[in-house]
Amino acid sequence: MPVEVGGGLFGRPTVVNNVETLMCVPHVINRGAAWFAGIGTPDCPGPKVYSVSGHVNRPGIYELPMGTTLRDLIYKHAGGVQRNQKVKAVSPGALASPLLSGDELDVHLDVFSARPHSELGAGGIIVYGEEVDIVPLVLRASTFFANESCGKCVPCREGTRWIADALQRIVDGKGRQRDIDIINDVAGNMERKTLCMLGSFAAWPVQSALRKFRPDFERYLGHAPPRKQLPVLAAE
Repeated sequence: MPVEVGGGLFGRPTVVNNVETLMCVPHVINRGAAWFAGIGTPDCPGPKVYSVSGHVNRPGIYELPMGTTLRDLIYKHAGGVQRNQKVKAVSPGALASPLLSGDELDVHLDVFSARPHSELGAGGIIVYGEEVDIVPLVLRASTFFANESCGKCVPCREGTRWIADALQRIVDGKGRQRDIDIINDVAGNMERKTLCMLGSFAAWPVQSALRKFRPDFERYLGHAPPRKQLPVLAAE
């Protein structure tokens, strides 16, 4: 619609209204397409602005070639992980993306290379050290999505609340194995089954957490273990 009506930049018809993309346009015009294509990967040329937060020593905004590895971003640019922790998990597209484990740091952060593992999104990367308890982290994300659901699509309206309620039972020490099964089943019925992507955004973190960090969930079943530290969004 912005192409056809005055709903784009400054109220005018706009083909592209992504600020990051628009910032590349003058450089492409001044330096040429070949220069731009020489940055990044053949399938995803150009630079990328990566926003890095969480348990890194130097959180910040880093403009790097598209396809930079997660390992290089964390250790060469963001100063490594606080208190010399190992990386436990990473949200490469903020909380609306499948979690990566600490064994997946060699993933290249461009759209197509990241997709078999997760979703890059806008590049809002959150790094979680080994101190982080994945279960309350996923609960916090799921509660956010439940609150953000507009309620139009039944899978999202009902599913986000079911997931958040089941996770809350688990964190409170009242969860049972069936709660894990409910979360898996409901998330599967939300993914790509809603008019907008919020249903998938809500499903991906819990699905990936259960695949990669299932013992974190199972140790809560029947009792509430001591809570570990939740991730911070800046260096402490």
